[in-house]
Amino acid sequence: MARSSEFTQAVADAICERLAEGEPLRQICRDESMPAWRTVYDWKDAHADFAARIAHARDAGHDAIAADCLDIADETSMDSLCTEHGDRPNTEWISRSKLA
Repeated sequence: MARSSEFTQAVADAICERLAEGEPLRQICRDESMPAWRTVYDWKDAHADFAARIAHARDAGHDAIAADCLDIADETSMDSLCTEHGDRPNTEWISRSKLA
């Protein structure tokens, strides 16, 4: 079934809300209920108010991502493992935290 390419305020609101939470546009557009990402860019070109809302939502989303990064960087509870030979670095957790 083809995705809708018709602009609706409800879909635009949902996209902006998810962007403001820090979710990338391409991930949002993977949902079957959402338009393709190229369609969203066409909507931005056709609707100046939507383009402004997207920009504002992305700013908020970048703040949300930065806050998540700080939380990850500050989390140390899983940095070491208790083994029979004493505490050892949990390299898998540390590597995943760096990647995140």
